[in-house]
Amino acid sequence: MEDLEGKFMECEIDPFLMVAIGIQESRLGKAYADKFNKKYHNPFGLSSGGSLIIYDSWIDSIDTECNLLKRLIGKGAINLDMLGAIYAKDHRWPSKVGNMYLDLWDEFEGLFYE
Repeated sequence: MEDLEGKFMECEIDPFLMVAIGIQESRLGKAYADKFNKKYHNPFGLSSGGSLIIYDSWIDSIDTECNLLKRLIGKGAINLDMLGAIYAKDHRWPSKVGNMYLDLWDEFEGLFYE
């Protein structure tokens, strides 16, 4: 997923949130590979009918995640607890994503304030 920073930025959803979700769900796309060694291109763990959705590219999955988050936020999921209640079965998902989000911010700030 290197060199896709611009794609995350054009989404209009906090890119740190999207990356934190991707890390939580799949170690940023490193957790899934099908039996034919093709990548799922699904860093966000999106599924349909209990099966992971397979995307043709990282860009396709980022676009889908972006649109999903916009839709959920537009319907009132305005914090991680509300988002997690819809997004994940794990009741600890909001705190896991929140902690990863803070870690990403700390790392980002460390680039500028060392």
